Amino acid sequence: MVEEAQDKKAKTPKFLETFSRYYTPSIIILAALLYFFTKDLVLSLTLLVIACPGALVISTPVSIVAGIGNGAKYGVLIKGGEIMEEVGKIKVLAFDKTVTLTEGKLKVTNIRSFEIGEDELLKIAAIGETYSEHPLARAIIVAAEEKFGSLDEKLEESEIITGQGLKVKVGGEVYLIGNRKLMLENGVIVTEEDNYVKSEEEHGQTVVIISNLEKMLGAISIADTVREDAKELIKNLKHQGIKKVIMLTGDNKRVAAISKELGLDEYYSELLPEGKVKVLDSLQQEFGPTAMVGRRSK
Repeated sequence: MVEEAQDKKAKTPKFLETFSRYYTPSIIILAALLYFFTKDLVLSLTLLVIACPGALVISTPVSIVAGIGNGAKYGVLIKGGEIMEEVGKIKVLAFDKTVTLTEGKLKVTNIRSFEIGEDELLKIAAIGETYSEHPLARAIIVAAEEKFGSLDEKLEESEIITGQGLKVKVGGEVYLIGNRKLMLENGVIVTEEDNYVKSEEEHGQTVVIISNLEKMLGAISIADTVREDAKELIKNLKHQGIKKVIMLTGDNKRVAAISKELGLDEYYSELLPEGKVKVLDSLQQEFGPTAMVGRRSK
């Protein structure tokens, strides 16, 4: 992939190659005319050496190849010189939150049940999250495995609701595992328990709500830590000419408030994937070239 990328020429090298096709013959003709009129061979050869476009033509592709090779050394694959040129024009940079600005080492910190036992609540959530690829799901499964070992009960049915959570069937009963939006869209009212959820979120926790189709059964709080180098990275990006550094996340506003800690210019919370795309489109129209850094699910 690196070799293919190095073969893809950017606009600047293409322009310089075209320029040299006309420039080089012109210099040769000019040197010949200079010798013809002055009969000074040294002066003519000096003109050829000084005006030779070799360094000009070679400099750009060498820089691009060096950049692609250096990126590959650190695990960054760049698709070609053209991409590197476009990166240099970026005005707005958006970051996803989980596993991008944060460590991604999620851990269950608290379990609160309202209608069933805490152990049962954790089991239901872990079984329901069995096939989910989200980092929050992995934290719940790890917590359940540490407490109960392997889970014997199997997941009967599962439906992923993008940006909201899961609708699963465990032990013959349907459960909802996710955020407030999931509860609201399925007619589950979160009332007194919502004060607990808000309190946890204000302390920087991500809260996964578990309910049946009638009422909320409990909540699992999950914590993540901000990357140590994230604040310095954002500061450096601004020094390098990025006008706006923002965060896009599906989490609620209280959890998204870590943007102040990191020195971000702005954040957009409670976004579905298509919502993130719309925000990026509007930012691009307003500010110009826009890029996003995020996690790719395995």
